[in-house]
Amino acid sequence: MLNQKANHKRYKVIPRTLVFLFKNHEVLLIKNIKRGRFGFGKWNGLGGHIEKGENPIEAAKREVLEESGISIRNLELDYITLLDSDDRVGICLFIFHGYVNNKKFINADEGDLCWIAIDKLNQIDCVVDAARLIKLIRSKPKKQLPVFLKYYYAKNDKLIIKEIF
Repeated sequence: MLNQKANHKRYKVIPRTLVFLFKNHEVLLIKNIKRGRFGFGKWNGLGGHIEKGENPIEAAKREVLEESGISIRNLELDYITLLDSDDRVGICLFIFHGYVNNKKFINADEGDLCWIAIDKLNQIDCVVDAARLIKLIRSKPKKQLPVFLKYYYAKNDKLIIKEIF
């Protein structure tokens, strides 16, 4: 086996999932209620860490079940991106979407869930990229292979998200 040991000079990433569930023209979002965590008090998709031994789709399905009580069979991987967290550690984010047949869910300890009309996303306090990701997912051709996203900030501190094919 090749030497694959971590090197303190190299970038390291924490693998995470982000899932947007849709029913007609609504999306299920969670409002983070845990102080001190990313997105506190803001709406976002479901998701979380990928545990050791899981692949991204297994983790996404587990996180959806834990956070909403919804057992989802079919998820589609839309995007993969790398986000800076600090100078030495980043986040590798696997972004999925899925469709549900009904709008039943169970609130969990992570936050408050709500079905929100997609055309009302600009009226709620979402994390900085949620509304744009939902728009990208909804406009993406069906069954298109996953795309990489590049996140960066313009000089005016405006977040830019660019699809990389």
